[in-house]
Amino acid sequence: MGSRRPTVGRRGPTGRRSGCCPHRQPPTPAEAGPPRHRRDGLVHAGLRHEGPRRRKPRLRFDGDHNTPSWRARQEGAKYLAAGAFLALRNVAAHEDEVTWTEQEALEHLATLSVLARWIEQCTVERAT
Repeated sequence: MGSRRPTVGRRGPTGRRSGCCPHRQPPTPAEAGPPRHRRDGLVHAGLRHEGPRRRKPRLRFDGDHNTPSWRARQEGAKYLAAGAFLALRNVAAHEDEVTWTEQEALEHLATLSVLARWIEQCTVERAT
């Protein structure tokens, strides 16, 4: 049997929390769209496999773009970058205090170092 989380704030006539303004209801999940971490951000846009668009260049590794190994590297870089931003950068930037040990902090820096090296190896592909 699961426990219910305590309700914070008043509920409006629709049953949704009203927050600080009784006349403003928070958006439903359908209205809000996908969670922030699943939206296409700069990292995903920059490393997408699809070709560049006007004002949306892409970072590309050298090599044949049609091989499985090139695609794996491109996708891997995209997801490593997204994970590093979510799990490392956002935690460090938004928490009052991080509790990483020195070893953990060095490992996080190593992850970011690999990512930075990969980005330096890429070329910028622009729409023509």
